[in-house]
Amino acid sequence: MLDRVWIPLLSTAILLGCAGCSGPPGSPAPASEVTSEKALQVPGTYSAPEIDRGGPVTPKVLGDVLAGLPMGRVLFACPPTMRVHAPERVEVRISGDPKEDITRGLQERGVPVEAGAKIAPLMNVTLTPDEDGVFDVKALSAAEQLTGGTFSQWVWSVTPLKSGTHNLYLTVNVVVDVPGLGPQKREIPVLTQTVQVRANMPYSTGEFWRKNWQWFMSTLLIPLGLWLWKKRSKAKE
Repeated sequence: MLDRVWIPLLSTAILLGCAGCSGPPGSPAPASEVTSEKALQVPGTYSAPEIDRGGPVTPKVLGDVLAGLPMGRVLFACPPTMRVHAPERVEVRISGDPKEDITRGLQERGVPVEAGAKIAPLMNVTLTPDEDGVFDVKALSAAEQLTGGTFSQWVWSVTPLKSGTHNLYLTVNVVVDVPGLGPQKREIPVLTQTVQVRANMPYSTGEFWRKNWQWFMSTLLIPLGLWLWKKRSKAKE
């Protein structure tokens, strides 16, 4: 009789004890059972591919960006002949309009040269000589300019310093915004102008006299004046 009473009571006690170990509904699971979940992407957003910000800009990255840029026109107006220490005006114009007259109002001597190149809303143009000490190049406009609408222009004052045959290199820098890296420049050599620089005799003569007039006065003119004065004095006697 006692066995029939104790067995059900003992079974009920065991079941109640196990239920207390599992905790109330909604309690956190043990630490060993916690799992990490990836954050869900919000619908309508876009995650750009990761780019190595510390590494160099690879040709592929820039190539992908440049591939979508339109072709434009670059006009290079530079005199083919110059004289030493005689400043000349050199001008570059860039336009994205194939029908625009980008030669109007040019002041430079010689025939301007036109070439095609990739253009962007922001351009940087430089003019450099083939070696140091050959040309004095002074920019008369900003190197970096916006393009669009009518043509944009860059102007320099170029003064030859040595006679002979020398080159001026025109380089167009396309400024593009690379995702993850910001504005980047892509250098595109466009044109080279060969300039025949001739001697400037009036300038050379003036410079020679300016640098040596004291020597001429003390060595030639003053002794010559004294000799003439003495000769004239003897003739009067």
